[in-house]
Amino acid sequence: PTTEVPLKKKVKKSLVDHTYRDYSRAALSDLIEDEREVNEELFPHKLHAILSTPEYARIIAWMPHGRAWHVTNRAAFVSIVLPTHFNHSNFE
Repeated sequence: PTTEVPLKKKVKKSLVDHTYRDYSRAALSDLIEDEREVNEELFPHKLHAILSTPEYARIIAWMPHGRAWHVTNRAAFVSIVLPTHFNHSNFE
């Protein structure tokens, strides 16, 4: 009788690290070695500044799990936040 030897499957190693990291409460200075590298005009930087402003807490805020944000008061967001931080008031 012939015995079949099971072939071992080669497992391809992933090149991407899929480890989840929660940066919702991290200060920008903790994430970047040289703060001069940050372009304050980029959307992520503006969004972080908006979400970190206590006066906007009832207008836009982090979701409880910290992985997303939500506009809670659309009218105030369009009339107060957008004109202050962007050159428009379009929110679609």
